[in-house]
Amino acid sequence: MTEEKRIAYRNQSKWLVLSSGYFLIPAMYAFYYEEYFYSNILSIVSIVSMNYWRDATDSYSRTLDIVSARTSFLLFFYNGVKYVTNPQIKKVGYLNLCLILFFYYRSHKLYSMNSMDWVTSHMLFHLFIAVNQLLVLDSMFFDDYCEYSCDQMIDYGADLYEEDL
Repeated sequence: MTEEKRIAYRNQSKWLVLSSGYFLIPAMYAFYYEEYFYSNILSIVSIVSMNYWRDATDSYSRTLDIVSARTSFLLFFYNGVKYVTNPQIKKVGYLNLCLILFFYYRSHKLYSMNSMDWVTSHMLFHLFIAVNQLLVLDSMFFDDYCEYSCDQMIDYGADLYEEDL
């Protein structure tokens, strides 16, 4: 039996186990709004990722992590394009997507240079993914909520103005 190639040692990977738990925040948010499909997907992705990083070797757990992460990315990217209609939220989402790609690339670059800073970059990559997942879920649950609220406030202000006349 051959020994599997170690990707990260415990002093590095313990932080990535923690940051893989960031995906449980949008999972709980989806669960709260009874969107069990998304809650289950995010919980599975988080658990698979935590399992991989607890013993980061080039093994089946790494393959499973990559497959689940990419599947989740495609699901949330599709739903982001479909449901994020508010222009301000869309701008934040696209900026955040750029940060996700940047920190993913940066973590790989730093890892290949044997820099310990790759861990911080990968943790930030996890964080920005969780933020975008929350933005997409929020847009799915409350379509155009911000625009509707702002329109209501403008109408209410106009009504108050007319009463003063």
